[in-house]
Amino acid sequence: MIKINSLKKQFPLKKNWFGNVINWVNALNSISIDFPTNKITGIVGESGCGKSTLARVLCGIYKPDEGSFSWNEFSSDKMKKSMWKNYRRNVQMVFQDPYSSLNPRMRILDILREPLVIHKLIQSNIFKKIKKDNTKVNSEYEDKILQTINDVGLSGETLNKYPHEFSGGQRQRIAIARALILNPDVVIFDEAVSALDVSIQAQILNLIIDLQKKLNMTCLFIAHDLSVVSYVSEAIAVMYGGKIVEFNTTDKIFFSPRHPYTKLLLDSIPRAGIKNTAKNTIVDSTLFLNREGCPFYHRCSEKISKCEKNYPERTSFDEGYFYECFNPLSVEEIKKE
Repeated sequence: MIKINSLKKQFPLKKNWFGNVINWVNALNSISIDFPTNKITGIVGESGCGKSTLARVLCGIYKPDEGSFSWNEFSSDKMKKSMWKNYRRNVQMVFQDPYSSLNPRMRILDILREPLVIHKLIQSNIFKKIKKDNTKVNSEYEDKILQTINDVGLSGETLNKYPHEFSGGQRQRIAIARALILNPDVVIFDEAVSALDVSIQAQILNLIIDLQKKLNMTCLFIAHDLSVVSYVSEAIAVMYGGKIVEFNTTDKIFFSPRHPYTKLLLDSIPRAGIKNTAKNTIVDSTLFLNREGCPFYHRCSEKISKCEKNYPERTSFDEGYFYECFNPLSVEEIKKE
C-alpha cells in the first residue's frame, strides 16, 4: 500500500528585494491518504490542483518539503541515496506527452533497453557493443523486450524505428512499455490519454485495464476528466487546492458525492442534449496561495462562516474513504447509512 503522511510541497511565487520568499503556492498542502494495492485508483481535479506534483513527489522527482510517503519497506524520510534507485525501479511513471518524454534520437529498441542498463539488468559494455547492430537484440533480453512491446499492442518490427515515425497513440504505448520493462509494482499515469483522440483514448484505457489485470500492478491514474477516470478506476481521489477533499469508490463519487467540489465536477461533465448546470466556475487567482481556511470557500455554494478561516476536519468512513467538508448534511447522511 502507498501510504502518504502529511505530505507538503511548496513552490515560491514572489520574492522581495532581499531574495526572501514572501508568498508561495501550496502545491501539496499536508496530504494524508492510503492508496489500495493491486487496483487502479483515479486522481482528478482541475489544472493546478496538485495532481502532477503529487505524482512527481511519489516518483522521487520532487523532494517533499514536509511529511513522508512509503511503499512496502521504502519510506521517503528514511531512505538513503542508494535506496532511491531501487525505489524508482519499482515505481514508474507514464508522462502526459509521449513525444517529449521519448528521446527522438534513440530507436525504440534503445529506449526500452536503456532502463535495463541503468538498473544493471544488462551490462553497459554489452549495450555499447550491440548498439551498432540495427537488427539484433541481445539474446538474453530479447524475449523480455519483445514480450513487453507485444503486451502494449505493437510488433517487434517497431523496435528499429524512431518515435517520430509513430502516431500519438503508438508513442503512448511505447512510453507504457518503457515503464513496464522493469516489472514495476506501481505505475503512475499522469494525464496519459488527455492529448489523444477519443477513439485512441479508448484503446489506451482498455490497454491499461488489461495490463493491470495481467501484471497485478498498483496504478494511479491522473486526469482532469471524471468520465475517463471512472472508466478505469475502482476508487477516486478528488483534489483541490493542494488537498484531497474526497476519496471514495467510483460509484459513491458519481451517485452520492459528499464534497461540493465533487458535485461541481460532476455537473461540469458535458452530456449530449443536456445543458451544463455548473455555476461559479471561475477560479480565484489567489486560490492556491498560502492562506487559511478552505481553498474552495470562494466558489462553494454550501459554505458557512467558519469555512473562511478554518479548514474542515476529515470525516472518515469504511475502508479508509473520507471527505473534508463542514457541510452538516453530509454528516447526517452518513449516520443514516
